[in-house]
Amino acid sequence: YELTDNIDASGVDFDPIGHWEAPGSEANRPFTGRFEGNGFTISNLSIDRPEENGVGLFALIDGAGERGVVNLEIDNPDIIGNDRVGALAGVNAGQVESVEVSGGSIIGGQFGGGLVGSNFFLIERSSATATVQVSATTAGGLAGVNAGEGDIQESFADGTVQDGRIIGGLVGLNDGIIDDSYAA
Repeated sequence: YELTDNIDASGVDFDPIGHWEAPGSEANRPFTGRFEGNGFTISNLSIDRPEENGVGLFALIDGAGERGVVNLEIDNPDIIGNDRVGALAGVNAGQVESVEVSGGSIIGGQFGGGLVGSNFFLIERSSATATVQVSATTAGGLAGVNAGEGDIQESFADGTVQDGRIIGGLVGLNDGIIDDSYAA
C-alpha cells in the first residue's frame, strides 16, 4: 500500500486499521503488509475509542523485512484509547522507519506513546513531538514500552509526557535495545 498525496482527516472519526485485543489473542488482526508513505502527511487524524485496546492509525503492525510502515508523517493527531495507544500504532511488532509524529495528543489508560504504545520490534529514524498522557501506568514520548525484540535506532521524542506511574521522555519502560536515540 502506498500514499500518493497528503490526507487531511479533519472531521473523520477514524477506526484503526486491524485489531489488537491482548497478547496472543485470537481476536488480534495485524496489518502484515507494507505501507509506503512516500513522505506524505496524514493530518488531523482523530480516533476516539476510550474503551478499546490497540488504538492508533494501525492497531497492530506485524512483520519484518519489507513489511511495516515507512516514510510517513502524522501531523496533529488526536488519539484516545485504553491499553496500548499511539499515533501510528497501538502495538508495533514490525518495522517502522522514517515515521514522524508532529504535535497532537495521545491519551490512554496504560502503555501510551507518541509514536506507538508498545514496541516489540524495530523503530528506526523516527520521531514524535506529541503530548502523551496516561491515567494508569506507563507512558513515553516515543513508545510507552520497548520490550522483547524491541529495538529503537536513531530516533527521538520532543514532547510532553505526563501522569502515569512509569514515564520517560523517550520510553516509559525499556527492556529492549535503544541506540543513538534521545528525548529532549
